[in-house]
Amino acid sequence: MYICPNCKKTSETPTNFCSLCGTPMVEQPTPQTEVQPTVSAAYTSQNPQPQYTENPQPPYPQYTQ
Repeated sequence: MYICPNCKKTSETPTNFCSLCGTPMVEQPTPQTEVQPTVSAAYTSQNPQPQYTENPQPPYPQYTQ
């Protein structure tokens, strides 16, 4: 959204100058709402995340010429 700093006219489309007073328009940042993930307490307490361990890879064969 764009807003005129002089007369406070707003515009949804990008314009360089206000159509009422001719002042350069300023882009107004849109407020962003933060979404919190919802996790059921019953789910997390009954089903814990599995702990994975890294399995070592077997060594590569040594080829000689």
